[in-house]
Amino acid sequence: GPAKLWLEDCALSLRLIDTILAVAHPKLYNQASAVIQQLCANEEILDLHGLIKEWPLVFTTITIVQNREMPLHQDPKSMP
Repeated sequence: GPAKLWLEDCALSLRLIDTILAVAHPKLYNQASAVIQQLCANEEILDLHGLIKEWPLVFTTITIVQNREMPLHQDPKSMP
């Protein structure tokens, strides 16, 4: 579907982002990598293993803000 095509089109860029994040935040990157490994070892979600392995980032969210002023935001469940 469209999501798979988007991943294929962006694969190189996403891997570059993944590498930059690994250098910038190695501890977080290693923890996220461990979670991915745990998910792939979980036999209860075998149907998701293919999708997990296709995702080119250890992080699960991508947020892009371009040329826009954003109002001040803080997640109410995060630390100040």
